[in-house]
This record gives sequence, structure tokens and C-alpha cells, in this order.
Amino acid sequence: MFEMFTVPFVWRALVISSLTGAFFAFAGVYVVLRRMVFASIALSQAAACGFAFGLLTGFNLTLSSLAFTLAAVVIFSFHTEEKRLTSESFTAFIYALFSALSIIFLAKSRAGEGGLLDIFSGNILTISNGEIYLAAGLFFVSFLAHIVFYRKFIFVFFDPETAKTQGINTAFWNFLFYLILGVMLSASIKTTGVLLSFSSLAIPAMTAMILCERIKMIFAVSVLIALISAFAGVYLSWLWDLPGGITNTAVMCLLFIITTILSRRG
Repeated sequence: MFEMFTVPFVWRALVISSLTGAFFAFAGVYVVLRRMVFASIALSQAAACGFAFGLLTGFNLTLSSLAFTLAAVVIFSFHTEEKRLTSESFTAFIYALFSALSIIFLAKSRAGEGGLLDIFSGNILTISNGEIYLAAGLFFVSFLAHIVFYRKFIFVFFDPETAKTQGINTAFWNFLFYLILGVMLSASIKTTGVLLSFSSLAIPAMTAMILCERIKMIFAVSVLIALISAFAGVYLSWLWDLPGGITNTAVMCLLFIITTILSRRG
């Protein structure tokens, strides 16, 4: 098994999937408990749309993806002023908008169907050392921000009304959370793709919520599940010549299914 680590592209794939998976699994606890899963896929689609725009125009893919994601972040954070629309309906609009734009950009791009596949599944087996360093830097800054502002995020996300009565600017903290999440999504689209990024945001946290009740344990177990899935996914993709990101997602789904079945039997 461990002979695979003598192959450079394999350990790079393991590092990138572990770093991004761990962060998304941590942030995903907020997403799942706050019932914002659809919002996260809409943000992922915005990042993918920016990637598609970069393919069309030749602009830097990461910066293009970041610009589109930040636009979605701003919309998500401040759309609450519109009282006549529910959050879910507005999120559906954002998802539909960026999905349509992605297809239009790809249809006019030379990348064509190949670009669509890259956006959907990523390509963790072809990443460079530079992309590893970028992911590591973003992971460190993003995770540090979550540690520093942990109490504030918990308060604002799970008891927003009380937070407002105490004079806390909930709009700002919502924006900051979405901003951090958006930056990580933009950086991950090229490597892990939409499917793995979104799966890491939802499935580990869902699995951890079945296994644990205390919030801190849910965070810890969610990250652990993401790391186990990353290792198993990279190993199985190397062993059976499968797409790395898709295999990682399949492992996460399998762990969730097993956990659900065992919890019901118990």
C-alpha cells in the first residue's frame, strides 16, 4: 500500500484532498446545522462559473473563479433585505444563474466538454507543487480564522436573533464566513472540482451528526471522516485507476450509508 507514496503525483493528490477536505468538512458543520447545503452548492457553482469564464477568455482560472465567487458571496450575505423572497428561493435563482452562465461559457470555449469534466470532477492527480503550496497557505489562514472566530460564528449562526439584540453585526459575520468559504471553493475548483468540494461540505458533517451529539465532537469527527475518505479515495484511485475526486466522494458516501445503517440497528 505505502509504495504509492513513492510516486510524486500520488502524495500530492493526497495532500491536496486532505487539506481541502478537512477545511470543507469543518466548515460543513455550520452549513449542515444551519441548513445551508443548497447555498453551498450555489457557491460551488459560482466558483465553477468563474473557472469556465477563465477557460473562455484565457484569464487566470483561479482569479476568475474567485471574482465570480466573491460576487455570489456579496449577494448571499446581503440579500436578506428582500423580505418577500425566502432564502431557499433566492439561492435557487443564484444556482440557476451561474449554472446557465457556466454552460454558455463552456459552449463558446475551446475547452468544451473537457472543461466541463474538469469543473465537475477536478483532477487531483495532475496538480503541481505550486498548487499544493497555495492550498496549504489558504487552508492555514482559513482554519486559523475559524479557530479565532469560533465563538462568534457559533453564536451568529445558531442564535442570530439573540446576537442582534446584543448589538452584534450578524451581516458582517455572515459575510466573513461566506468569504472564507468562497475563497477556498475558488482555489479548489481546479483541483478537486465541484463534486468533491460540495460533497466534503455536506457528507462528513452529516455522518458526524449521526455519530455525535456534542458540537465540538461533531467538528472533530467530520474532519476525521474527510481525512479517512481522502486517504482511501487516493489509494483506491491509484490501485484501480479511477478518477481521484470521484473515488473520494464515493468513499464518503459509503461511510455515510454504513453509519446510517448501523445507527438504525443500534
